[in-house]
Amino acid sequence: MRDIDGGLYYAQIRGLLTDQYCEKSCVVTWLLPTQASPNTEEGFDPATYIIGPDEDIPRKLECVEFVMHAPSDYFKARNTPFHLPMLMAVTVISFGQGLHLR
Repeated sequence: MRDIDGGLYYAQIRGLLTDQYCEKSCVVTWLLPTQASPNTEEGFDPATYIIGPDEDIPRKLECVEFVMHAPSDYFKARNTPFHLPMLMAVTVISFGQGLHLR
């Protein structure tokens, strides 16, 4: 998804909705980049992103662009007993009033 300033953000679609007027929308989980993530304009590597906050407000489906299907092992439980790689730093981004997506 792009904001009005042209910034590119990645998210995972959690659910698809259709309202009474047959308008399609989706709810997303934001994907947060790590230090290993490439610049967003250079491409998307799912192995370098971590699962971020869930968003419950539906967004129109015409506002999102398909990038790729999720890898088969992408949906691991957040409290998995498997070893997860240590991250150097994670930046928490607030997606409140300041971010306007078209």
